[in-house]
Amino acid sequence: MSNPRSRLVAEVYGYCGEPDDLPLKMGGLPQNLVFQILTENEDELLRDLNLSGQNRRISRQDIPLSPDTAEFGLNDEAASASYVTLQVDPNSQIFYPVNIVAPSALPQASINGQLAIAFHDGMTQAEISWNPDAAHSLVIWYDRTGDDNPTLNGSTELGNLYDSYLKIRTAAQCRELMGMTIGDVLKARLLQSERQWQRYVNKGQQHGVAGKSRVFTPPRLRRTMIDRTRFFVP
Repeated sequence: MSNPRSRLVAEVYGYCGEPDDLPLKMGGLPQNLVFQILTENEDELLRDLNLSGQNRRISRQDIPLSPDTAEFGLNDEAASASYVTLQVDPNSQIFYPVNIVAPSALPQASINGQLAIAFHDGMTQAEISWNPDAAHSLVIWYDRTGDDNPTLNGSTELGNLYDSYLKIRTAAQCRELMGMTIGDVLKARLLQSERQWQRYVNKGQQHGVAGKSRVFTPPRLRRTMIDRTRFFVP
């Protein structure tokens, strides 16, 4: 049985010295960044197994909000929301998490003063629980198919034998982004897990055994991700 992604994210924080859920420039490690790196790594490993034929990928949509406009449309390719954050000040890099709720739960979330979002007609329309102003902007990560939504609380698709590889691979990338050394022990575990993974994907019973590319590649440049802290409207 696979581990929930939330557990793997928490363990990545342990490998990084338990930093605060704050922007990188403030010495923290934002949880949404860890989530994005983890799911990107998971997608790459699934592609290596040729298990991503359904093209399950997390995509991102930035939505500037307007005053007195609580409903808006989404990209046609969106199938299921994975993660939503709110930026209230365009001059800051602080983003706040927005709860994803059922449409029937949105009125109560509004009464309780909670940041919440609900989706209607599949994923074509969205509605939020608060009255935004012109400075507000949403970022929505969504799955482009309806299969096994890669949510934070959902389980990975790799199985628990290789979740550890996914975790330490993500941890190594996060440590690098924080300007920390990876360390000899973590490097050794990463290389050992890489060799084990390559043997696994090249077994005769695996799908698509021909033309496998290496899973662990040198760190690549990444665009700056958004940062967030926890948020609750009193």
